[in-house]
Amino acid sequence: MRPNPGASVLSSSTPGAKPGEAVVIATNSSYSVSVDAPLGFSIQPSGGSNNTRFEASMSAHGATNFFSVPSGVEQRIKRGQTDVTVNIKATRQGGSFPAGQYAATVVLRCE
Repeated sequence: MRPNPGASVLSSSTPGAKPGEAVVIATNSSYSVSVDAPLGFSIQPSGGSNNTRFEASMSAHGATNFFSVPSGVEQRIKRGQTDVTVNIKATRQGGSFPAGQYAATVVLRCE
């Protein structure tokens, strides 16, 4: 994740950041994928998650193609290989994030 110019947003889609990636291989078309937004940071400086809202989205290409599906929304996938990209965004309300190291965990579900 990288900050925006005011450091009020940390995002994996900010220039210089890297989104999460997964390869999903489905043996038939009865599966769906979804992503859960993080509940908080797994690594942060003191006060790093105060007044913070988390979002996640996923996009894919390959056997199945979709763009920017928000967390909590299931997307049916087709048989074959689908490459999924997951982005997260943390928005700080009323200020900027303290300097330091941040990490968050996102769950990608295939059910």
